[in-house]
Amino acid sequence: MIRSKIFCKVADSEASPFIEQKDVILCRSGIQVYHKSELTSFITEDNKPPKEKEVYLEYRPANVVVKAQNLFKSLPVTKEHPDVWVNPDNFKDLAGGTLDKEISVVALDGESEGEIGLKSNITFYTRELYDYYLSNKEVSVGYKCKKHFVDNPEEVGYDIILDEITEVNHLAITRAGR
Repeated sequence: MIRSKIFCKVADSEASPFIEQKDVILCRSGIQVYHKSELTSFITEDNKPPKEKEVYLEYRPANVVVKAQNLFKSLPVTKEHPDVWVNPDNFKDLAGGTLDKEISVVALDGESEGEIGLKSNITFYTRELYDYYLSNKEVSVGYKCKKHFVDNPEEVGYDIILDEITEVNHLAITRAGR
C-alpha cells in the first residue's frame, strides 16, 4: 500500500514562523550617560565616586565591547527590561523574539564616528513585541559587568570606565535606550 502526503497550500505570509526581522545596533563603544538613580547597585558605601553628581559619564572602550561579542548571540528579546533574568522557565512569558547567532562589529558614523557597535538581526515572533518596536525603536541590553570610577574624571572626560562585560541575558525593546 502506498500512502501519499497531501500538502495544503499556504500563502507565503502565513508560512513564515516569524513576523519580521530587523537589523539593530545592540551595544556601542564610547561615552554613555547614566543618571545616579541608574547606578544604585554600583554606587555603594564601599564604592563611592570621587565627586557626588546627579549624572555620570561612563566610557565603554571598543576592545571591551568587541571581547563581549559572543555573549550577544541568540539572546531573547523582551518588551522593556523584565524584573528577572530571562531563563528557560519564563522565556515564553518574557520574550517575543531572539537575536541571530551572527553578531557583527561595525564602525559607527555621525555623532558616534570613531566608535564601534555590535550589530545583529532581531527576529520577532510575537505581534505584541513587533508592534511595540514600531513605536519604541530603542534597545537596551540586560547585562552584568565590571567597571570602576576613575580618579581623574576632569582630565579623561568621564567618571566611570567599563572594564568587562561578564554576562548578557537579554535585549530589551525600550522607550529609552542608549
